[in-house]
Amino acid sequence: PNKHRDAMFGHTFHLHIIFGLLIALSLPITNKRSVASAQTDLSPQEISSSPNPAFDAPKFNYSSTFRQNVCSLQKAIDNSTVVLQYALSGLDLRTVAISSEYFLFDNSTNQLNENYAGIIVEIMDELSSRAGFRWRDSFTVIDDNIGNNTFTDLLEWTTSTYDISLDWWTFDIRRMALGITFPEGWYDSTIIMVGKESEQSAFDLFSWTEPFSLEVWLLIIATVISSGFIYWALELIDKHSDAQDLEQNLTHNIFLSGVNFTTHFLFQPRTDASRLFTWSLSFWAMLMGAAYTANLASFLVVDRNSSGVQVTTLSEAINSKLKLCVLAGGAVNDTIYRNFGTNSPKVVGFQSTKTQFQGLNLGECDLAITEVYAWEYWERQNSVNSACNLAWIGKAYKFIPAGFATVSDSGSKCTSLITDVINYWMWILKENGFIEQAWQNHLDRLATKTCAQEESTDSSQSTTQLTMENMGGIFVFHGILSVVAIIMASIYKFAGWDKKPRFSKTGPGNRKNVRKMLEEREKAGGALTKQERRLLLASRQKSVPERIQEVKQTRFTRISHASNFVGSPQSSSMPSLPEIVPERSGRSTSSDAGEDDHEFDDAPSPDLHNVDDLCTYLEPRRSSTMAQRRVTGFSVDMAGEIARLSSLQDEQLEAMNEVRSQMSTMMDMMKEKMA
Repeated sequence: PNKHRDAMFGHTFHLHIIFGLLIALSLPITNKRSVASAQTDLSPQEISSSPNPAFDAPKFNYSSTFRQNVCSLQKAIDNSTVVLQYALSGLDLRTVAISSEYFLFDNSTNQLNENYAGIIVEIMDELSSRAGFRWRDSFTVIDDNIGNNTFTDLLEWTTSTYDISLDWWTFDIRRMALGITFPEGWYDSTIIMVGKESEQSAFDLFSWTEPFSLEVWLLIIATVISSGFIYWALELIDKHSDAQDLEQNLTHNIFLSGVNFTTHFLFQPRTDASRLFTWSLSFWAMLMGAAYTANLASFLVVDRNSSGVQVTTLSEAINSKLKLCVLAGGAVNDTIYRNFGTNSPKVVGFQSTKTQFQGLNLGECDLAITEVYAWEYWERQNSVNSACNLAWIGKAYKFIPAGFATVSDSGSKCTSLITDVINYWMWILKENGFIEQAWQNHLDRLATKTCAQEESTDSSQSTTQLTMENMGGIFVFHGILSVVAIIMASIYKFAGWDKKPRFSKTGPGNRKNVRKMLEEREKAGGALTKQERRLLLASRQKSVPERIQEVKQTRFTRISHASNFVGSPQSSSMPSLPEIVPERSGRSTSSDAGEDDHEFDDAPSPDLHNVDDLCTYLEPRRSSTMAQRRVTGFSVDMAGEIARLSSLQDEQLEAMNEVRSQMSTMMDMMKEKMA
């Protein structure tokens, strides 16, 4: 029996060895599994919440390391035996985490928080679930006390001692130069400024000037005044540049220019030069008004929650010699000194972000320089923002991502493989929204203070004053067109183009009315000046519709004469048509224009849109007009003709009144039917 028992034991031992070898050989094959099958086999009761004391090490002591050699896994990837995303499957990652508001560790129980352990734990559990590695049995926890060292020193020690360092390490070029690599980050460490809001909004008499800088306002005033001068000069060059009488009143021109700045147009240009100038002035006013209105609205919104410190950029804060609260030894502190020097900034260092914001509340500094995610977390904490009086002010200084960190090692222990696998899955988590959702869940679960929406809104999109760099172009454009308008008016003046008559379409200045009045004066024996002769010649140049109408009227007149006066005028019993012979007195013909008219010869032709001009130039200049005119064979009574026209006008008025009464009666009938 003993012999057979020994033989059976020997066979069993060999079978165990063979079975173990088969399992070992099958491990690389099981790594090529789908995402769904890459879940850990540990139940919730088996997940550890306590750090492993076997991985404790003195801080900043480089004598021991717990980094694992994963070069065999890297070779398996190179041989295409294992795919990258599952290369760490079955591996226990040796990690180190800093106890903080993102990794909630209870020192009294030496365990992670039972209800919620923080966003870092959430991310690591999701990564391990997808990639197939484990970390709960091989992590350790340290505090954030760095003594006289910097956080870069702490990062360098943790990455050289453990496989991965779990915290929000900011990506920095100097840290990369130390051989530290960063997978895709989960933390937004963009540098921003946080300040205390003003308790009372003081009355500001000149707050309406905020949209523009002082230089822009001064240039606006100069533009309004100079535009008034330019339009006045255009009136002096050509008195008919505007329908109004503006050449005698400079201040009125400046007033109209100022009103135009409010986008209310009161000019009445009549020449090409004045039209070009007023268009330029109106276009300038439109752009200035639009820019002012838009920027004023932005200032009104931003000023509702304005900070007591009125700065918009970190450079302004440093140049204003403001005291800045920073995390001592942190990346923000390094960035400020690296970009602005060691002597210029007034920096007050604090050992934690919490004490940093508390120092801001106590007035130990003017602004707190922190990160976006740090502000989003601490603004919801009653211990820091109980009065809801803290606000993000100004613009973000620099976008900097942050996340986990490892050491760059592709030869001795191949730790870079860990970076590659974590980086792959972090991108997956970001793409499907897990990181954003986990961060919002973190804020909601740990918030102890909820401020009103208008009090917690950041001012990262606050506006700045519009300066000459923004608005200078429109001033230059208006200036160029103003010079062109003056040159154009001068050319028109010296070339004589301003003497071209300008008839109105209707009214007394109509081409037909002007022609009629001047022809009557000429037939009456009145002497016409060169100006008036030029107007008469221009008025006789009829348009095509007028010519057609004239042909029709001439044909009708001939037919009427043929029917009324049959035969020759001498044989007719009716008297012949009177031939009006003007009474000559002094200079009776237009060709006898004397020296008195020369003073008007070089003046521009009147603007017939203007009734005053029309009356000035077309009123009778001779006393030869008489109540009666001598006519061959008999005389024409002018007073009788006027009386006859008046009676015709009375008849027309009576007819119109009768029509009005009939319309009134019809309206009453319609109202009755509607009622």
